[in-house]
This record gives sequence, structure tokens and C-alpha cells, in this order.
Amino acid sequence: MPAAQELPQETPAAAEPSFPLHPSSNPHSKPPPTLAERLRIYGGHIGGEMRERAREFPQDVREFPGKVQEKVGEGMEGLAQEVPFPGAPPREERPQGWAREFFLELPPEDEQIEAAEGFGLIPQLGYSEETGFLYGLSLAWGGLAEKRDNWQVSIEHTTRNHLVGKLEVVSPESLGGRARLEFNLSGRKANASYFGEGNATLESSEDLFDFDAYDVGAGIWPRIFKVFRVGGLLRVSEYNPKAGTYDPSGPFFFPAPPVGVGGGRAILLGAGAAFDNRDNEFFPTGGYLLEARVSRTTGSLGADFKYTSAAYDARGFFRLGSPAYVLGLRALLLTAGWGGVPFFWEPSLGGSSLSRGIFQGRFRDRNALILQSELRVQVYGRIGCALYFDAGQVAHRVREIGMTRFKPSGGGALTYIVPPGRVLVVRLEVAGSEEGPTFFLNLGHPF
Repeated sequence: MPAAQELPQETPAAAEPSFPLHPSSNPHSKPPPTLAERLRIYGGHIGGEMRERAREFPQDVREFPGKVQEKVGEGMEGLAQEVPFPGAPPREERPQGWAREFFLELPPEDEQIEAAEGFGLIPQLGYSEETGFLYGLSLAWGGLAEKRDNWQVSIEHTTRNHLVGKLEVVSPESLGGRARLEFNLSGRKANASYFGEGNATLESSEDLFDFDAYDVGAGIWPRIFKVFRVGGLLRVSEYNPKAGTYDPSGPFFFPAPPVGVGGGRAILLGAGAAFDNRDNEFFPTGGYLLEARVSRTTGSLGADFKYTSAAYDARGFFRLGSPAYVLGLRALLLTAGWGGVPFFWEPSLGGSSLSRGIFQGRFRDRNALILQSELRVQVYGRIGCALYFDAGQVAHRVREIGMTRFKPSGGGALTYIVPPGRVLVVRLEVAGSEEGPTFFLNLGHPF
């Protein structure tokens, strides 16, 4: 009788690593998906993911969009009949088919209105997985000094105990149009997540920690001719993570603690140059911005870190046959290296302006490349909308950036220009990615 054949013993599955894996050297391994394949996966995934996340919201939150839609539907009919834009003919004199043109053409604005000051007291509202529900208040001015300035003061709180206060001032036509001035001051007490460095970190590696931070910065950019400017900036930032909130088994300690676990201060001195021929900094409908900024912090300035950071920003705006339709494109490269860069100041994806729809700080490393496209349409008077698509990636070295590494995200926004003038805009945005859905209320276009 033949001996029974010995069956091979099963080997236990290896534990899933909690750090990024390098690409396989096996020539028979499946290649990483292309950007087109990622987009197809993303398109099919996001709808079901958003519906699944929506089921987790409380009932009153789920019913809120329907109530808003009902109220907006009731109000729009009266708005279209009772508040025509300047120069529109009386209702009885409108030709057949007027309604189509009425809602898709940008109404002409008087030059005096264009130069008028804007003022807004705007409630803040938003939701994202990293912050929970956000609520607050923003006070904004536009055009106080040179008729094109922008001042914003805001305070925000969230259901995950984020408390943020900030002041931002941008004056593109200061000193009689001879310089651009900027100033920002912010403070926050919040919590954040750290997943490790790299473009392929695992969601299961999340390490949550509390922190306090403040930031103050100022810059002056004198103009050379009309479309060129050069200048410098000074920025002081302090970030204090609470070490007691780290998970000892999380990525903060495996494979090694990152730079900045104990927090610290950075004092950055920087310089830059820009070519800017946009027709308006806050509401561009044409033109280009090409800008480079480089900053350095060292111990000789009283800082706790020594590194160099840089930002290279390219934007273009194009009218699609009418001022009512504007296509905006942007490529932004952020780098931080040549020294010990703390993890909390590394370039990252996510938030309400870069790679919208991705969990803020979900991916971070020494370099980040973000591509953005947005179609802005002025629908009726001061009411408009926007559709956008972002794609971003991070890398330890610039040469590692590749076409198959982009993380796609996208969404849409309803926009309203705060009267009078054309300086302030409020955007109610909904964005999504493979990370899930988010919505927020923003002041100003993201770029």
C-alpha cells in the first residue's frame, strides 16, 4: 500500500506592514494602475462610498440637503421673476428662449460697482472626517484701501474640539500700486492624524495626537514694470504636539520617530519673484501667474530646526467664449529638504484648497505635486457654480514623482459674490475621493 502523500503545511500569513512598501522587483508582478485606471476606479467607487458615509449621519443631517433644495427651488422662481440683472428687459418684452440666455450669460456690471467696497459677515459651516462638523463666523472686507484689498477675520470650532482663529490681509495694489503686501496671523488648538511618510501609507497606521500652534507672517513684493514683482517674507511658526497622546505602537515610533515629535519653532526668511498678468487677483478671468518662493530657517535665527522650503506655482485662466465661463488650471510643486524638516511642516495633500476631498495630512513627504483644474460659471447675477478636479502626490525625492502615483479627487461648488463690488466670494463646496466625502464653506477662490 503506497505511503500517504504528505500535504504541505500552510504558512501563517505575514502581518501587514505599517510602513510604505517599495515597488516589487518581480518582473511578473502586476504593474501599478495607470492614472486613467485610477480615475475609472475612483468614478465607480465614490458614489457608493458617499452614500455609505451619508447613512452614518444623524437623521436631521440627512434630511438637511432635501430641505435646502426645496427652499432654494421655491426661492429661485421668485428670484428669476423679481430680481433681473441690470439691463434686462421687462418680463413681457423678453423674446422666446430668453430664459436659457438669461441664466447662462454673465450680466454686465457698472464700472463704479466693480470698484466698490465689499463687506460680509459669513457663517462658517463644514464637515470632514478629520475635523468633524465645523461651525464658526468670518468677517471679511474687500477694497478698503486700494479698492482691491481683501481682509478676513474668522474663528472656527468643530465637534472634534478644533479651535482656530485667524486674520489674513492681502493688498495687491498697495503703495499706490507699486507693491503687493500680505500679512497673516493664526492660532489653533486641535488634533491631527499622522500616517507616516510616503505616497502609499496605510490608513490602518493612523496615529492621532493633540497639538497647539501659532503662525505669523508678512511679505512685501515691490513691482518691477507692471507684471513682474520681487520681494521677501518673514514667518515665525510654532507647533507643539502633545507627546502623551501618541500611540506607542503607531507610526510615530515605528520604524523610527520622525523629526519634530517634540515640537518646536521655525523662523523663516525668504525671497521670491513672480510674473503676474492676471486681470484680477481675486476674480481672474484671464492671464497667468508664475511664482517661485524659497525660505530658509536655521538655529542662528533662534529656530529649533534647520531646513529649506520652496514653492513653485503656475496658474492660467482662460475665458471659454464668454466672461461667464472661466477655466482655471494650476500646477503647484512644494519641496522641503536640505535639513531636518519636522513632520508637521512637510508638504502634504488634503484640506479645503489643495487636493480637495482627501483627508488633510493623509499623505505627506519631502515633496508634493498638486495639479488642479476648475471650471467656474457665473449662472445668474452674483450666483455661480464651479466644477473641479484635483490630482496630487507626495514623494521623498522629486525624481520619484510619476504619472501612476497621483491621488485623484474632485467635486463642485455653489458660489455667491458678496455685494457690493466683485471682491469677496462665498463657496459652498462638496468634494470627494477614495477617502470619502466632505463639504465646507470657503471665502475666496482656492486659486
